Amino acid sequence: MIAARMKKTFPLHLPDQTGSRVLASIQVTLNKYVKRERRKALPTGADRWIFQCRVGANLETALPCELAEIPAGMAAVALAEHPEVYVEILAAPGTKIAVTEGAEKGV
Repeated sequence: MIAARMKKTFPLHLPDQTGSRVLASIQVTLNKYVKRERRKALPTGADRWIFQCRVGANLETALPCELAEIPAGMAAVALAEHPEVYVEILAAPGTKIAVTEGAEKGV
């Protein structure tokens, strides 16, 4: 079950902002979205939110990545001089995987 989904294409060139400020403002928007999703109540049986992300120049070329890798992906798209960046974040309930004692010690 996917609880929330954000799919958005952001322009990378704005007339009143430099490239680094545009990327920073996009990152602020994404951080607000993630914080808002983390505040939502978890369904029964889940103990955390899992975020599945994709970043690329457009929907067709977007590649899967971790949440922490989104800024690097956006920077790579901007460096390739694309006019916009596509970001997709899917929030789904998840559970932590229990680590057994033997696996913890490398046995």
